[in-house]
Amino acid sequence: MENQKESEVIESFLLNFESDSTRRSYRCHIKNYFNTIGVDEPETYFNNGRNYEVDVKKFAQSLQAKPPLSQKTMIACIRTFLSENNVDLKNKTWRNINHRIKGRRPVTDNVRPTNTQLKQILQHSDIKSKALFLTISSSGMRIGETLKLTLDDIDIENRTITIPGKHTKTGEKCITFFTKEAKDALLEWLKIRKTFLKRSLYKSKYVRKMFEKQGIIINRNKGEDKWHITKDGKPITNRALIKEDKRIFPFSEVNATGMWNLLLEKSGCNEKETDKRLKYPRYKFHIHTLRKYFISNMENVGVPESYINKYVNHVERYNGAYTPVTIQELRKKYDEHCNCLTVFSETYKVHKEIKSKIIEQDTAISSLTCKNKEYEDLIQHLKKQNERLESVSNHQFDRIRMLEYRIEDMSYQRALIQDQDAMGEREEKEYLKKFPTAKERKKDWDKIYNSMKTGKDMTEEEKSRYWFLNDRIYQRLKNKEGTEKHWIDGLITSS
Repeated sequence: MENQKESEVIESFLLNFESDSTRRSYRCHIKNYFNTIGVDEPETYFNNGRNYEVDVKKFAQSLQAKPPLSQKTMIACIRTFLSENNVDLKNKTWRNINHRIKGRRPVTDNVRPTNTQLKQILQHSDIKSKALFLTISSSGMRIGETLKLTLDDIDIENRTITIPGKHTKTGEKCITFFTKEAKDALLEWLKIRKTFLKRSLYKSKYVRKMFEKQGIIINRNKGEDKWHITKDGKPITNRALIKEDKRIFPFSEVNATGMWNLLLEKSGCNEKETDKRLKYPRYKFHIHTLRKYFISNMENVGVPESYINKYVNHVERYNGAYTPVTIQELRKKYDEHCNCLTVFSETYKVHKEIKSKIIEQDTAISSLTCKNKEYEDLIQHLKKQNERLESVSNHQFDRIRMLEYRIEDMSYQRALIQDQDAMGEREEKEYLKKFPTAKERKKDWDKIYNSMKTGKDMTEEEKSRYWFLNDRIYQRLKNKEGTEKHWIDGLITSS
């Protein structure tokens, strides 16, 4: 009870903020403040007549080794915290503290991946990570906004995303778009999304916690393998539960960051920040650099800043003296320049060049026809050549698309095989944990084997165990020669 009372003053302050990440950060800053000034009971801090100005200066002094922006953020948090508890220091005090902070810019490098580097990174991705990161890089969304998207927020056919105001940093609704290759990746991901949800439903504490906020309880009694799912006190099925989760990417920001960091390591683009003031140096190409990738590429091809601000929801940049931009204008401008965001396919360049040549040849043909009939033979020849070029262009385009689909299909099959292998390893570990000795495994196998052979009624768990062991025995017999002894060998002779 003592720890709970001590934290009441902090938790009461944190109720003013909706974002979980903001609450976590501010809770850490405030606890650090109390630790620095030597206060063990935050609940009585505002009742004992302390010199708050001295406390704040002492805390600011302890932050000097941290990056400038981190210092400013922590100081601002403490200032708000004190103000909420009716402690308002003079503006001069806060101004002097901020003036002592050396540097105004972040210590991290403002870098972004090029198209080639992003391609190198995403070549190692599976279906879900490819869909996620192509969506972010081609739309300019923040990672938090992307993970909160539901199936109702996205129009895949028209490649349009509507981010509700409750999910944006500014609190205003935002409309943005994504490329055709991101659309293809999303469609492939949606094919296996339900399968992914079924697998993660019970093993992920984050998923269960997310459902608890919606009034859905997922638990199991001690010693039971079966999970119980209830909503408002009434049991519901797995299928109904999956329908409740409408998120396109049903996993947490921590998982997404882990996926991205793994891709960086595999691709070799894993260089980290070198500034010694960073306690935990992060990768130079972190997830937020995908947003920088979008902004920089759109700027480089001449997209006006007012349009880019609309795509990425940078409302704070507006000064009130801009011309409103309609959704139709946003879509048209995006479609004209979105080729700069393409990562894997460069066929659009070939198609554009050939199309330009065809137009030039048609113009030349029309001009020659008007000048003299003697050029009719030449015109016919040019037309045939034009048709041949167009046919070759279409044929090459189709071949390239076919190769892309085959590569994506191979990646999908490889991901499925890896998932099946991982699942087999987990089942094997669980079985060995349940039956650790050879004698216990032999006894269990004889029991379920005889039950299956005699047609005796078996539980679902026993049937599942039988087919698991049967599969392992089959694989062992298939590859038995020239291999070392395996725990399943004791069951082969009895089978």
